[in-house]
Amino acid sequence: MIRSLVVVDCNYLCYRAHYTTGPLEYKGQPTGVIFGFLNQLAMIGQTLMPDNIAFTWDSRRSIRKQKYPFYKDNRKKDPPDQFMLQAYGQFNVLRDQLITTLGFQNNFVQEGYEADDIMAHICQNPPVPITLTTSDDDMLQVLSPQVKIYNLGRKELMDHKTFRKQYGIRSSRWVEVKQIAGCSGDNVPGIQGVKEKTAIKYLTGQLKETTKAYQAITSPEGQQIIERNEWLVKLPLPGTEPVTIQPNRFDKRQLIEICKQYGFRKWLNTQWLEDWEIYFG
Repeated sequence: MIRSLVVVDCNYLCYRAHYTTGPLEYKGQPTGVIFGFLNQLAMIGQTLMPDNIAFTWDSRRSIRKQKYPFYKDNRKKDPPDQFMLQAYGQFNVLRDQLITTLGFQNNFVQEGYEADDIMAHICQNPPVPITLTTSDDDMLQVLSPQVKIYNLGRKELMDHKTFRKQYGIRSSRWVEVKQIAGCSGDNVPGIQGVKEKTAIKYLTGQLKETTKAYQAITSPEGQQIIERNEWLVKLPLPGTEPVTIQPNRFDKRQLIEICKQYGFRKWLNTQWLEDWEIYFG
């Protein structure tokens, strides 16, 4: 019986590994993302001690971008340089091979959808306590008594009570904040001049009607932006399919083979390998 679940935003982990580990290679094959991903996964295990774990990935195609072409354009590097192409190749190896080779059964990607959508869908009516590992503040909208978020970069755990204390609203209203203020990380513009704090003041009735911000929010143009942004920022995106969480069957022998294959020899015959069985076995 599964008693708790950790859900990993794998693209976040991969990008973090790419920019922090550097261009490692072994026998001519790039290995930095794989090394960093596995190292961070061990840190997640040590910190959160998951009873079970699920991995979620962004699709290569984006339904949101099809409807709003500027979506995430701020992240685009066209054409990607060789270093980035090597990183994407390792994303694919992790998603399509290594996660399942290690015995992890819950490895999810859905065509056209993002990891955020899959994570949010899992968090709807959660049967067990869930901890999401992500840095995306869009996910704050899914916080609940059963759902927490762990930011690996800041090493911070946030629950719905911490959120309410920090922002002064229920976590379920965070989507309304993003509709008004937009999301700079995803290149979703909000109402000009209105940031998150001002949006919260509006939602809680603390923003004076005479202010430019109030008038901008309530104007026809402002309401059109809010309506457009709801589809872009609300999670999960309609059409996200439910997933079935299965018990994992971690295989330490496969982890040893992966370490040999990619030249991670400093991990062989160390406590690091034994710890994986404690965290995921």
